[in-house]
Amino acid sequence: MKTGLTLEEAQTAILLNRVPLGTQMLPLERALGRTLAADVAAPLDQPPFDRSPLDGYALRSADLAGADRDHPAVLEVVDTVYAGDEARIPVGPGQAVRIMTGAMLPPGCDCVVPQEDTDRGDPVSVFVSL
Repeated sequence: MKTGLTLEEAQTAILLNRVPLGTQMLPLERALGRTLAADVAAPLDQPPFDRSPLDGYALRSADLAGADRDHPAVLEVVDTVYAGDEARIPVGPGQAVRIMTGAMLPPGCDCVVPQEDTDRGDPVSVFVSL
């Protein structure tokens, strides 16, 4: 075994001595611990809609300009969307939708504010700007 190699020499030695193992087609349940020989791409997004990454309020980020603890943005809550539900009402200026993790984002919103950054009221006061 060689010692005192530089990083580049070690990488070259490893790559020169590798032997491709070939490929195999296996049922999924036998593929655990294996490495894919080629990229796999889904033909469509799953779920096929934008969804909330957390519990909070879906809204338009423009409505939060300058918001902070001393000067919150106060927004009308126009709907609640639970995980698995479809958004029913578009979000307009000055509005927000209470939303749960995994729920479909309503049309018109471009962000979700964590519920911890609000007073959870109706209307809701939001204490951060994005």
